[in-house]
Amino acid sequence: MYINGSIPKRIVYYHLPEKKIHQGVEWNLDSLNNKENVLPAAVADPLDPKSINNAQNLLKNYQKIIPKSIEVDNKPIKDVKIFSISRRYSSGLQYKILIRGYLLDLKEDVLLDALIKEGATNGILNGEYIWAKIGTNTKLVRIGSELYNMIINFENKKI
Repeated sequence: MYINGSIPKRIVYYHLPEKKIHQGVEWNLDSLNNKENVLPAAVADPLDPKSINNAQNLLKNYQKIIPKSIEVDNKPIKDVKIFSISRRYSSGLQYKILIRGYLLDLKEDVLLDALIKEGATNGILNGEYIWAKIGTNTKLVRIGSELYNMIINFENKKI
């Protein structure tokens, strides 16, 4: 399989104002009383205008507010918390994760790989993760996964 991807050196978190929401599924009434403060967010490669546009547009669909941003080094991430699931009319279900207070989307393939290969403990995914750019999309990938290795191999062939 061929993956046209890269691991950006830096990433930018675009986020909306803090909001208090519950962790878990809609039918778990106990979780409705246990709300957490989160920053609804999306991630982009700061050097790719299309990636930036995708992240900003994702957040604009939620509210008509211009998101704030913070650019950081793209370093390995631990303690990825599975937070909730939401429905999107255009793309079905979206798994939500919490990383450093940012509420972000997690793609189904990455979640399934993580659960099969590393597992989870009390809602926290085991393993280390990093942001990768595949096409114009920026998504979290598990370090050491086949997807991660394909991205690294693609980057090495470009050199």
